[in-house]
Amino acid sequence: MRGALAPPYLTMTPLETDLLATKLHVSAAGEVWAIVADGAPINSGLSIIQFLISAACARAGFVRMIGNHANAQLLMALSDGEPRRRIEVCSPLVCPTAGLRSTPQMALYAMRRCNAAPRLGGWHVFGRNDRAAYALASYLQKVGKIDDTAMALLRVHPAWPAMSFIPHLNLQACSHLLSTILDPRWYTDRHAPNRSSKLRAFLGLTMANARAMVGAEDMRRWRGGLYTMVADCWSWPKDLHRIEAPPYFLYRIFRKLAGDSLAKAVLRTSQKFIDFVWLAWLDAVRPAGAKPAFIPERFFHPQEAEAFSAHLASLR
Repeated sequence: MRGALAPPYLTMTPLETDLLATKLHVSAAGEVWAIVADGAPINSGLSIIQFLISAACARAGFVRMIGNHANAQLLMALSDGEPRRRIEVCSPLVCPTAGLRSTPQMALYAMRRCNAAPRLGGWHVFGRNDRAAYALASYLQKVGKIDDTAMALLRVHPAWPAMSFIPHLNLQACSHLLSTILDPRWYTDRHAPNRSSKLRAFLGLTMANARAMVGAEDMRRWRGGLYTMVADCWSWPKDLHRIEAPPYFLYRIFRKLAGDSLAKAVLRTSQKFIDFVWLAWLDAVRPAGAKPAFIPERFFHPQEAEAFSAHLASLR
């Protein structure tokens, strides 16, 4: 609108914007810690519920938080509150170790050093797609099991339209997988942003785990709890008489490799599945006007790409 003023954080330098934001972090004990302006970290001593009705929360018109599971419930509650409040999140990897992330003082100080682009885990607005992803994670944190509500949350997840192209998914395992990943931008390598290597490594998609899973290697080398979850996502049988149909592209990869090595077949199929989820999810959350993150014609064979595009069109 002519003559309207831009919000102050849109016209400030990064340092000025950082000082304007109230940074919040939830400790392992469930208490809300905060940094206001250039102050030191303060333990409010309040639980999430208590903080939400506090004067400190009411004053926080611009909030920044690390986007992780510890903060998921507070993020959801804040986004349900004051509609004019701006909320931004960044990657947990602003803290290089889990130990630092679990120390509120260190996590809050680390947030001041976050200067990456949004696509690489830097600050981005906590919007509709974030709410849908964190809603599933937050619900599973509270309930601890997959039920009808979790299934409903899965079906509004930003990655689900693409994932629903595959007819043989284990929906329970997929719910846990998406909840675990939380945000695909957290696993983008700034030196190789088009590769899923960080996410593959996080999920344990290695040949050592593949060989241990199929009994071809000493189980004492097993480091693959998440690896099993990934394999469970896609290895759910459903009408394999239709294996030549485009949506069964994962089973065709498995079939091609299984005769040579079962471990290799499971690993390569799991990697292809994770690449698909990661790229499709990145594409679903990209800002308006940004280049597509997922180009079906580059990922699929021609018949598969055509069927995938038709599937997405049918959902609109």
